[in-house]
Amino acid sequence: RWLWGLRSATPLLAPPVPLPVNVIPVNGMKWAMASIDDDENTDMLNQVGPTPETSPPWSDIKWLPELDLNAPDTEPMEGEKVMPCFLIEALSYLPDTKRVLNIIEKRYREMYSDILFNGSRVFVVAFLPPDGLFSSSQGKWLAEVGVIFHLDELEDLSAQTDDRVKWRCVHTVTQRVRIKRALNPSCLKDRGTYLRVVVEDLEDEDDDQDCLVEEEAITEAFERIVKLQESCGEVTRFVVDTDKEPLVDMGSSGKYGLWRTARLWQSLLLKRINSVQKSRDDTTLKMLNEWMAKRAQGLTDFTSDSNIDWDNVKPGDEVPIEWSALPEDFRREVLEMHKFYDDRSSDDLTTLGTGFHKIVQANSHCKRVVILRDMLQREHDKLRAKSTFQSGF
Repeated sequence: RWLWGLRSATPLLAPPVPLPVNVIPVNGMKWAMASIDDDENTDMLNQVGPTPETSPPWSDIKWLPELDLNAPDTEPMEGEKVMPCFLIEALSYLPDTKRVLNIIEKRYREMYSDILFNGSRVFVVAFLPPDGLFSSSQGKWLAEVGVIFHLDELEDLSAQTDDRVKWRCVHTVTQRVRIKRALNPSCLKDRGTYLRVVVEDLEDEDDDQDCLVEEEAITEAFERIVKLQESCGEVTRFVVDTDKEPLVDMGSSGKYGLWRTARLWQSLLLKRINSVQKSRDDTTLKMLNEWMAKRAQGLTDFTSDSNIDWDNVKPGDEVPIEWSALPEDFRREVLEMHKFYDDRSSDDLTTLGTGFHKIVQANSHCKRVVILRDMLQREHDKLRAKSTFQSGF
């Protein structure tokens, strides 16, 4: 798939999602993993401090004061701009991109009905940390800067999904806004309706500032990365025909400058994370298959499987197996394997979670240039180290 003259060596995938909760398919059978992410599997994000304001890398984001979920609703003041708000965890959306959302929750069905009825077709998408990372039952953290989604297309999927999914919606991300405050934060507690926020346009403050040297550094870093990706045999990489699409002005403020480069880089990171997660899931299934073979031969035991009549289990049957019923040593091996793959994606996940939002929230083109330049330079340094290591063999 071509993206502005750049092509990924792997298919363009959707944003990373975990396996369906409690179900892992194995050779036509489904093995229930009731708590694959239990306390034994310590996620790196749980190691941070009590608030995003004091916990790197989340402290790089500008946050609203913690929302009080018990606070009464308030009304906007005269002249203030009020918009519906859609909450997205740990993924920042960039301007001039197309994004698809499947609408499931009752509160967002109501929101879309309202923006269709009043004809506005727009809402704010707000950035927040992963659920449970910092929020308590009394409060919620919301980033100060969000983006506007404009609803372009809407497809009713009720009949095909037995109303599990109401609509499939295609949007254009049009601009950035600053969220000043929430009018009804208590709705986040019971999810009875959608959040409404007061916003103002976010304008750059350095229209006349020159950062040409830093802009050129982005183009140079991107060129070096493309060459190193090829020489290192990266599975997910950019393929560039510089005769047809020369790499120029990749840090400029024009339409095909910094924002395009940021979008391309975000797409590559998403595909790379998907590739690593697919390898992790494939390895998990392989381990389960091997364990299944041993179990069928009576070479391994469950901690407890008295609810399963193994004599009557046939190929293709669905057999529910609780995670806690698997042998402790096998569970430990799976968790260690998951940690190995998760560690490989940790830097990319951090960049997706906070790095790109730093670009979105910046009120200066030159600030965005420096953030993206440093992001690309870190990638270049890693690839350079990998190339040096490979050349030694």
